[in-house]
Amino acid sequence: MRDTHQTLMAQRWHWFITIVLTPIAFAANSIFCRLALRDSLIYPESFTAIRLLGGWIFSCCTPDSGPAANRGR
Repeated sequence: MRDTHQTLMAQRWHWFITIVLTPIAFAANSIFCRLALRDSLIYPESFTAIRLLGGWIFSCCTPDSGPAANRGR
């Protein structure tokens, strides 16, 4: 019973942290994009390519997503 309760509490904290951090991450992303493109220090196309590559690398490194997660299914 105790293990079930601890698992349930861990799942609730996981969802709470996810729900709180997601809007903060979107806001930070918007601010970083505006700062990067404000003074034309980088071309928009290059910036987009770097962001896409970074997102792909991150998704490959995340244990439950990316190409590696679908190999055993």
